[in-house]
Amino acid sequence: MISHKKDQELVEQAFKLLYPEHTELLQNYELSVRYSRRFADYNANAGYRSFLGKKRIAFRLCRNWKDVSSELKMGLFQELFLKLGKKIGLPKQNRENISTLYLDLYNNFIKNLHIAAPKTDIDPTLQVSFQRVNERYFLGVVEIPNLVWGEFTKRKLGSYDFRSDTITMSRVLSKLGETNPEFLDTVMYHEMLHKQNKFRSCNGRTLYHDKRFKQAEQMFEDFENVQKRMNQAVRSARRPPGVRLPFERKEATMKASPLEFLKSVWRDKL
Repeated sequence: MISHKKDQELVEQAFKLLYPEHTELLQNYELSVRYSRRFADYNANAGYRSFLGKKRIAFRLCRNWKDVSSELKMGLFQELFLKLGKKIGLPKQNRENISTLYLDLYNNFIKNLHIAAPKTDIDPTLQVSFQRVNERYFLGVVEIPNLVWGEFTKRKLGSYDFRSDTITMSRVLSKLGETNPEFLDTVMYHEMLHKQNKFRSCNGRTLYHDKRFKQAEQMFEDFENVQKRMNQAVRSARRPPGVRLPFERKEATMKASPLEFLKSVWRDKL
């Protein structure tokens, strides 16, 4: 079931322009488009399902997409069709080196979302690091994004969200950065490269760490040595009291009596 007739026409048109030699494939599927508040700004996904002989392709879009132009929606649907590719029976040779005007419009739109994002959340410590890196490696031309501390995690030390223009740093670097500012700076440099380069889209795949990115990353001063020392320090870092790792489950053991054990389990659930 399609939520809107106009969406149905856009989905069908997007597919036909993307795969003009395989338009008959679309006849085998029931299509649905839904808008949801659960997604972050301008996020979307598509899923394929086969159940009791019925095949369905479901598109789920953030509500921001409702008021976007038809041309941009076409690019979004084409991008999602590229991701589905193999699942809906398209040969590999028909899924490579594909480019359309609508895909280009979509990718340029996504890459420039940061321009309109409000910059209202800037941590002072991270701001100092950003300014150091900006002046030294980017000639001071990078516009400051939102700079925030995230969870205490050792696996993911930093991230950049180009939709909200936000660099998030792991709290494990908070203490380590006081004595070794180069640790904070090298992660900041990595995320600022993401802000500058955004991503490269290729046949439905979004490439963030391509060869060009990795070459630029190694331009950070004494890169290999700093990475090695930082990784060792992160592995040895201890969590501050009361801070849990993301998605960490509180371990319950049977060291206490069975009754006390059950009470502790139910206490956590209430």
